[in-house]
Amino acid sequence: VLKDIPKKELANADFVTQPTVTSGSYKFVDYAKDDHLELVANEEYYKGAPEIKQLFIRIMNGTNLVTEFQSGGIQANAGGGIGVVPIQDVAILKEIDELTVDTNPSYSEQFALLNNDVFADTSIRQAIAHAINRQQIVDSLLKGEGEVLESAYTSASPYKNEDLKPTPYDPEKAKAFIAESDFDMSQEIRLVVPIGNKVREQYANLIEQDLKAVGFNVVQTTYDFPTTLELAQKGEYDLMLMGYAFTVDPDVSTYFASHGASNYSSYNDPESDALLEAGKKATTFEERQEIYNEFQVLWQKEMYVLPLYSDSQFAVKRNELTGGAKEFWAGSLSDISEWTLSGAQ
Repeated sequence: VLKDIPKKELANADFVTQPTVTSGSYKFVDYAKDDHLELVANEEYYKGAPEIKQLFIRIMNGTNLVTEFQSGGIQANAGGGIGVVPIQDVAILKEIDELTVDTNPSYSEQFALLNNDVFADTSIRQAIAHAINRQQIVDSLLKGEGEVLESAYTSASPYKNEDLKPTPYDPEKAKAFIAESDFDMSQEIRLVVPIGNKVREQYANLIEQDLKAVGFNVVQTTYDFPTTLELAQKGEYDLMLMGYAFTVDPDVSTYFASHGASNYSSYNDPESDALLEAGKKATTFEERQEIYNEFQVLWQKEMYVLPLYSDSQFAVKRNELTGGAKEFWAGSLSDISEWTLSGAQ
């Protein structure tokens, strides 16, 4: 199937949007761009033919997702940052008897990237960390459905350093750190915010207010995500709000090692690099946990990047469905062939 397709053309080949082969529990039927994907049961699947014979994966925004749950038009959401129920609508779904709503911790995180070429002094980076009221973001914008972070690991991760607590909101301590630094407080700080995530757009305003309150000269600018990413890659920003989705593996070298392809903060610390490299080479959980615990202590001390929060993930399904998204989205479809739906054909 693939032998005559040049590698550089593979992404746009029919094979990607209209596959003719499968080893999975379902086979491709149809794809309508920005609307839905239709699949049919693979009767020859090695674990046995799926119980549900026809499957539609629908593509819609969060508001329509809630409406369809209310009307019975969909049976489950994907979760994991894919089929996201807006935080303001979760309470509505919890009131519907026919639905089960589970709240789970997430590997998705929001960060304030600090351009380390601009904020070269550890004291000024610590000042920024103490100046921002991250708990207010969780309480007011997420309605408490999330957690303030102290590092790159959330409570979902077995590698989270439980001995660390988030850097506290303390404007007076922020001012003290400013006084220790030689940072020119009159210079304009460009806060770059990608549009599209409404909660992020709202908390950008809170961050701007908090930083101005301790004396920073902040100017907020917004861009679409492709433009934001281009600015990140070029280092043409001072502060930038960015979300990352990590996995259960604790290696975050791509984002935070000096050679990392997505190290947009110019994060460059030999000690940090050595820990990340050691973490990749260690072969037991205990060895790796010790290494990444040390990495998190260094992270919080140097504050090359400011972790903000991780929002909870909501897995919703109608009660007639046996199956659905698991606690963590990755792997949720591994047993989809065994899912059942009352009344399904």
